[in-house]
Amino acid sequence: PSLSTLLALVKDAGLVPALTGVTVFAPVNESFSDRLAPEITKKVVGDKELLTEVLLSHVVNGLQDSSALLDKKKVDTVSGFDVEVVERNGEVFVNKSQVTKANVMASDGIAHLIDYVILPTTKKLETTVVEL
Repeated sequence: PSLSTLLALVKDAGLVPALTGVTVFAPVNESFSDRLAPEITKKVVGDKELLTEVLLSHVVNGLQDSSALLDKKKVDTVSGFDVEVVERNGEVFVNKSQVTKANVMASDGIAHLIDYVILPTTKKLETTVVEL
């Protein structure tokens, strides 16, 4: 699975320097193109502050493998938004996003690939959902 959409958005938001020594719940390209409503994608990408908040809702300070995350059950993201990490029927989920590949080591952190974009609770997104 490719992460080119996520990497481009991280670059657009100017977050590359901030993502060192962290754990990232990394949505694969299909998470953006096939599973996120186009109106929400447009709203997030068009608002740098909102984009930053959404992206940082996928980031946890420190290097945390899947077993450490499962032990905690609830994890604070860099954006201040909590995510729940649970195991159901042998599969690991971060909120409603399934981890499709865990513990991907990179030179600057660790990634857990997920199949949906995590959307924090925010007034800017609630307005978009209501407009749909």
